[in-house]
Amino acid sequence: MVGIELFFKSDFLSSEDITNLNMLDRANLDFELAASTRHFVGITRSTCSNFVTMKKAICHETKIETDYIYNNDGVELGLRRDNGGRSTPRGAMPFV
Repeated sequence: MVGIELFFKSDFLSSEDITNLNMLDRANLDFELAASTRHFVGITRSTCSNFVTMKKAICHETKIETDYIYNNDGVELGLRRDNGGRSTPRGAMPFV
């Protein structure tokens, strides 16, 4: 059985700490949490999703093949093969 493990800001900070963060700091925290995951599922139309995969590729200095998109044509997740550089499903999954 395949499981899904989800992380939220509240797993690491108290609700008071989160409330005291400004919107930019909350967004940065969301981004860094996403970029620190082994697998990430996003949408190619989102610059944040694209930058998460791009940051992982740059930091690990390798092609990322553990991130997925859910706005592909099929009903299953699509494996990204673009390191976050494309904003269309066809561009993100060029070999499909």
